[in-house]
Amino acid sequence: MMDAHTENMRIDFDALQKGQTVSADRAWNHYISVHPDAYKAWKNRYGSEAMAKAQQISFVLFKVQDMIRNGRSGDLPKLVTHAQGGKINILTDADAVTYLNEQAFKGLRGHNRATSRLAHDIDTSQLTAAEQRNHDRVARVHGFIAAATHKAHKDLRRMRARGEELPSVLD
Repeated sequence: MMDAHTENMRIDFDALQKGQTVSADRAWNHYISVHPDAYKAWKNRYGSEAMAKAQQISFVLFKVQDMIRNGRSGDLPKLVTHAQGGKINILTDADAVTYLNEQAFKGLRGHNRATSRLAHDIDTSQLTAAEQRNHDRVARVHGFIAAATHKAHKDLRRMRARGEELPSVLD
């Protein structure tokens, strides 16, 4: 059962608005009120709350962002969050467009790098026959995805150069 003190430590996800921030302290207090067993384990492991917080705050910020995204009532607008500078920023729609665009391209670049490493950095002579088949399979899959991404980028550049409108994925 929750007491009044624990209830005050919690974040009301439905009251959060775009453009607000959630401090690391507020996120920490929320998380430990929801997960007191994790807090006790961390405090025992690190010797004090200050040390536990120093070691676990990145994890807590990540988990509280997840809670914010998934803990709002269904009729409320979705929120885009970004943990930076020791706090959780709840992005405005304009900031969310920029942030999510950067994240999407960062993911594509990461995929391309990993695909290249998959093709070039693995000594297949050190793999068993089954491992080689698996390597070949995943390399082909990711190579196909990378090639499709490359073609889509080329098509995008051509369409922009001709002044054509891009197809919408929102319809």
